[in-house]
Amino acid sequence: MWAVIGNSLVSKLSGLMGGPKEPPKVVLVPPMFERDLRSKARFAQSAYEHLFAKKAVHRLLHDYLQPEIMGQLMLSPKADPRVSVATRVGTKGGSMTLRWQPLGAAAPHTFVDIRANPQQPGNVGVRGSVFDPHTGLGLFMSLPLASKLSNQVDKVGIRYSSPTVTAGAVCSPGRGTLQELWLVGQVSGWTAGFQLQPRTPFTPSMLDSLSSTSRFPHPSSANPPPRTNTPSASTIQAAAATSLPSDSELRQMNANSSSGSGCGSGCGSGSGSGTSYGGGSSSSGSVPPPPPPPPAAAAAATGGGSRVVPGQGSAGPHSAAQDVGSWLAENGNCAVSYSPPAFSGPSGGGEFTAVIEVQRASTLLFSFFQHLALSRKVLNPFERDDVVAITSYVDIGMQLATPIGGGAAAAAAAESGGRGGKTAKEVEGVSIGAAWQVNKNWLVKGAVGSRDAAVAVGLRGWFQPSFAVTASANYNYATQAVRYGATVSIENHGALRYQRGLAEPSGRAVLQRHVASDADLANALGEGPLVQRSDSQQNYNIPLSSTYNCL
Repeated sequence: MWAVIGNSLVSKLSGLMGGPKEPPKVVLVPPMFERDLRSKARFAQSAYEHLFAKKAVHRLLHDYLQPEIMGQLMLSPKADPRVSVATRVGTKGGSMTLRWQPLGAAAPHTFVDIRANPQQPGNVGVRGSVFDPHTGLGLFMSLPLASKLSNQVDKVGIRYSSPTVTAGAVCSPGRGTLQELWLVGQVSGWTAGFQLQPRTPFTPSMLDSLSSTSRFPHPSSANPPPRTNTPSASTIQAAAATSLPSDSELRQMNANSSSGSGCGSGCGSGSGSGTSYGGGSSSSGSVPPPPPPPPAAAAAATGGGSRVVPGQGSAGPHSAAQDVGSWLAENGNCAVSYSPPAFSGPSGGGEFTAVIEVQRASTLLFSFFQHLALSRKVLNPFERDDVVAITSYVDIGMQLATPIGGGAAAAAAAESGGRGGKTAKEVEGVSIGAAWQVNKNWLVKGAVGSRDAAVAVGLRGWFQPSFAVTASANYNYATQAVRYGATVSIENHGALRYQRGLAEPSGRAVLQRHVASDADLANALGEGPLVQRSDSQQNYNIPLSSTYNCL
């Protein structure tokens, strides 16, 4: 207390005497542990994969927590920052990307790069993206250079992006197939979107069958006549003419039958040719029944009121719409998320996102992510005296996946893979993760899931170029084994990210104070409160009825 009073008096005397003023008290705001390099390829892919906190949850639950040894190198020459190279080498493979941004480092949406992966033969490709922020229109492509070896397909996409709506399509010109469609909209913190990734091509016959079996009447006919299955006379005559044998064919069949069986003229009853169409007895030499009418005649005789599906009987006019709806559900993903406005603060202060997603009508996915920038007391004894607090970054996330489909949909989803290239069985379960960036140098994070648990510690040095070293330990419940991993990163480009702490109180600031009373001072000294002695006797024999006189 005396030190605070002394510093205050010294500062006031220095101000009155014209001496140097005391520097203001400050709060440190360190850069985030990772540079802004994660969204460089965002405009060459579907916007659906970069919304709904997908990337943030995946980084929180997987980055630096995998049991592998990996090294990363991301460099750019100072003389020309438009050129950059990224290399990744590890125990599970590696890749290299050479990138050129003609509009400069501040325009990552327009670029051309070439990528190579030695783990798969022929995995070499060229990507490019052009985007105009003023109109919101963009065009991107991905061209494999050795498709015969890698079996990769060429892709060309077009997109429209605005602050509230994004839509686009990706197709393969070489194969003439649709690869992907997406449509996402945002309003008042709510975001909803749909993504179509067909495993099988959408054929035009689906649209033809849908239009031919439409349940809605034609606009030109206000009151169309009701459709009936009663055939008309002309329809019956046409069907009989195309399906039944003629009289001459019947006489020839009767003659052949009589000569072959030894039956005389007494076989059957009737007149004329001795052929009976009605009653009367028949023997082994009688005329065989007429063959069934062909499908065309059968359809004409029934009036063509319904579509006949082999093995399924008659299908209603709505079956085509159901087929298209099932195809869309089994080949698409839909998601809804809510992100309230950012917390108070000049730069946002934090973010919160809750997501519900249905993947291919077989998996229901719940996701949650929150990023906080909190100010705390400085614990470093070597910090300067003018520093009163420092900002720490905290990330919390959760993901839950459960199967909701069965049969062919679930089997197809399990084979094709779910989010992040993992199969449905690998995605199913619950995972909870948290990360705490203590200061500009240290990062601590961990994740607990249905199959394993992992922790990691990272250290970054902000030199030029900067480097980061992380170590992790992963425990698998099934094998009961602990595996270790490490990552070394060296980089010299990418924008630094900062975020100020919340304006609301946190830590010690949530405590309130009031002037201590005599009893509080006595308790602080370990003594009880001082009270006056009273010798008067009190009457404790009070009737119960006089006290509890209520219902």
